[in-house]
Amino acid sequence: MISPIRAGEPIRAASRGDERTSSPPLECLWPRRLAPRLMLSLVLASCTTAGPAPVLFSGKLALRHAVALAQLGPRPPGSAEHERAERYIATHLERLGLKPEVDTFTVSTPVGPRPMKNLVARLPGRTDRAVLVAGHYDTKLEPRFRFVGANDGGSSAGLLLELARVLKNSL
Repeated sequence: MISPIRAGEPIRAASRGDERTSSPPLECLWPRRLAPRLMLSLVLASCTTAGPAPVLFSGKLALRHAVALAQLGPRPPGSAEHERAERYIATHLERLGLKPEVDTFTVSTPVGPRPMKNLVARLPGRTDRAVLVAGHYDTKLEPRFRFVGANDGGSSAGLLLELARVLKNSL
């Protein structure tokens, strides 16, 4: 007669007189040396968390921003192109859920006073300490040739917009 296996009862290998000999003994299927390895694997698997994948900086995305700003053409402060660059930057910061602040001021230049603006986006950190990362998006007024500032204001603004995306999604 087959005796039932009760919960918590140790499983023994089948003996010759036992009617359960039609299937291989469980000890053959579950070697004692495998049990500690399996338990260790289960413990390690339960300790690791998948978590979100890290947000990586994309040079391609930064370059796209730089190209978009350069395609606006020269962006000297006070020009229509400069205002379009400001809207481009502000729009991308807002899409990240940031609220760009505008700091306006006037500076003296060789061609007279010029209105200037700083766009400021704040990201809360883990401490009360602050880190300032800055660049510019304007171009100088160059009457002798078409200066679009791709490797100047465009590249720094592209870098900062991509850095904002990474930091916003990492903090």
